[in-house]
Amino acid sequence: MEHLKIDDPNSNGFYSTIKAGDFEYANPIEKLSEIIMNTSMIMERNHLSLLMKNNPLPTDGVKNPDAIIEKVIKQNAIKVWKRQFENIMTQTVPDNFFKILDSSSKKEQIQLLKGLAITGEELTCFIFKAWTDYAFVYSTYFSEHSHNGLDETQMPVFAYKEEDSKIVAIGNTSLTDGQIKQAIDDRKVIVSKFLDKGDNWHCFFLSFRSLKGQESWNGGQPHLHYISHKWGLTRDYVLEQLRSKDYKLPSLPHIAFHRNG
Repeated sequence: MEHLKIDDPNSNGFYSTIKAGDFEYANPIEKLSEIIMNTSMIMERNHLSLLMKNNPLPTDGVKNPDAIIEKVIKQNAIKVWKRQFENIMTQTVPDNFFKILDSSSKKEQIQLLKGLAITGEELTCFIFKAWTDYAFVYSTYFSEHSHNGLDETQMPVFAYKEEDSKIVAIGNTSLTDGQIKQAIDDRKVIVSKFLDKGDNWHCFFLSFRSLKGQESWNGGQPHLHYISHKWGLTRDYVLEQLRSKDYKLPSLPHIAFHRNG
């Protein structure tokens, strides 16, 4: 997990970003609990440090105040994880998602997925139950590529686009706001999720362009793609393609994806 904390030169605050990063062949419940709890603890520490800049906590006479604070932060993180886990496990996943795990052919998998839709929480529930009920381990990979012609060495250390398209940039850069906006808008990001059990593997992947409704399928409907070992391609080859700037894979099923339930 990567945590980037950048002071805001225009205020007493700061910007904070967290990236989970790639991981492979994990127990998904353990891995997600680790990610959610670490994220919760980072955010609470950030919030506390911001408050303490102008309002230091009275710690006179308190033994090991930092240890006490960390204990409370960890206890709160456990509560956050428990709430999220309980919510995830109450989701109803379409039965056909589980049927593809035992499916005997590519044709059958395509038919099973036809017309399906899933939310982010339902997908996580499916991944959890693929582990608990079918013994599939879980991997996630992130691939990001800038648009052609961008000199990445000139990008500021931190930049983001606000809802009104205003660009906030921190750090030295020779790029204009318009060029930074193009770098943000035109970057290619793919998130791939693999389920593995022996030689059997299943992959669901999406792009940021799909999430933003910038792909043509079904009028710009955000969606996942699906591919498995039944396509006759190796896992290594598929992952190599998904990590490349312009992947080359055969026609694949689309699954409507909703970020919120």
